[in-house]
Amino acid sequence: MPRKQPYNARSLALRSLREVAQGAFAAEAIDHALREHPLAEADRGLLTQLVYGVLRERAFLDQVLSRYVSKAKTPEALLDLLRLGAYQCLSLEKVPDYAAVHEAVELAKLKHGSGAGRMANAVLRSLLREQTEIRAKLFDGRIESYPEWMLRRWRKRYPPERLKRMLEYFAAPAPLWARVNPRKAEAAGAAMIELGNRERSSWWQEMEAGNISIQDPHSYEVAMAVAPKDGEKILDACAGHGGKSSALAEIAPGMELYVHEPSPERIAQLGENFARLGIHQPTILSGPQAAADQELVFDAILVDAPCSGMGTLGRKPEIRWRLKPADLGRLAQKQRVILEGWIPRLGPAGRLIYAVCSLEPEEGRDNVATFLAGHPELRLEEERELFPEPGAGDGFYLARLARVK
Repeated sequence: MPRKQPYNARSLALRSLREVAQGAFAAEAIDHALREHPLAEADRGLLTQLVYGVLRERAFLDQVLSRYVSKAKTPEALLDLLRLGAYQCLSLEKVPDYAAVHEAVELAKLKHGSGAGRMANAVLRSLLREQTEIRAKLFDGRIESYPEWMLRRWRKRYPPERLKRMLEYFAAPAPLWARVNPRKAEAAGAAMIELGNRERSSWWQEMEAGNISIQDPHSYEVAMAVAPKDGEKILDACAGHGGKSSALAEIAPGMELYVHEPSPERIAQLGENFARLGIHQPTILSGPQAAADQELVFDAILVDAPCSGMGTLGRKPEIRWRLKPADLGRLAQKQRVILEGWIPRLGPAGRLIYAVCSLEPEEGRDNVATFLAGHPELRLEEERELFPEPGAGDGFYLARLARVK
C-alpha cells in the first residue's frame, strides 16, 4: 500500500519549489499550497522561509551539493529536495540537523523510491560532516548566488562596495513597508512606516481598516514623481493592483483619475483596494483606443511598465533563475511599444513618468534615450536610479518626460 503524502511545511515547500520551476511565482505557489493545506502560523512562516531561502541561495547550494552528486545526472525534482535539506542544515539554526535529514530522506523515499532515500541520507550526512569548511564560505556564497551572467554585468557597472550593498540587500528577506493613508489613519504623520518584525495580526488589522497599504518606499517615490494636483486628469497606464494609483488618489483626491490594466483579476483587486482605503474609484480604460474614442488627453501619464524585475530580486528571488540576457532587449522593445501607444494621449503641457523596477540600462537609461530619439516633441526633465540597499527599498529607474512647449 503506497504511503500517504505528509502535508507539512517541508513537503509543501518542495511542492512549491516544483511549481516555481514550472513557471509560477513563489508567492503564488505558496498561496496555492496554503489554500489547499492550511498550516499553523509558525509552520506557514517555515514554509515561506524554506521556499524563498532555497531560491535565494540556489547557486551556492548547488555548488555545495556538487561535491556529492552530479547535477547533470540528478533529476531536477530530486535536486530541489536535496537543496531543501541542505538549506536547512546550513542556514536554519533553529531546525535540528536530525529533523532536516529525516524529513528529506522520508520525502525522497516517498517521491523517488528507497534508493533516493539512501542517496539523500548519504549526501546530507556527508554535508554535515564537512559543514565547518562549508560554513566558512557561506556568506560570500549566499550573497553571490546568481547566474554568472548577472554577476558579470553588475561587476562591470558597479564599484565593489556598492555592488556588495546591493547583493546583501537581495540576500535577505525584503523588508516590509507600509504607506500611511492620510485620509483615514488617526496618526498620519510619516508617509511610510517600516513594519519590520511587527506581528502580522496587528498590521493586518490596520490594513483591513484602510489605514495602511503595503508598498515599497521606492515604489512610493515613483508615484510621488507624478506630482498630481487637484483638477488634473491623471492616467496610470499599467495599474496592476493599484498600489501607485491609490497613492496618487490619497494625496490629490480632487484629480480625475483613470487607470488601465489588462488583467481583469487585477482590476477587481484594484477596486477592492480603493474601497478599503475609502477613496473614489477611478475610471477604467481598456486601452489607448478607448482613451482616443473618448477624446481624452491627460495632464500626466504614469507608465510603470512590465519589466525584468531585476530590482526586486530579494522580494522575488525566482526571477534570477528564469531570466536570460536576451530577455532584457525583448522587454525594452515591449516597454517602448507601451509608451508609443499612450504618447498621443499626453496633453500639450503634459508630463510622462516612465518607471521600471529594474536598474538595467536596456530597460532604463538606454531605453529612454532610444525612445526620445524618435520623439523630438519630448524632453527629459529628470531621471533617477533608486538603488536597492539595506535601509532603502527595491531597485527602480524612473524618468520624467515633458512635451516641449
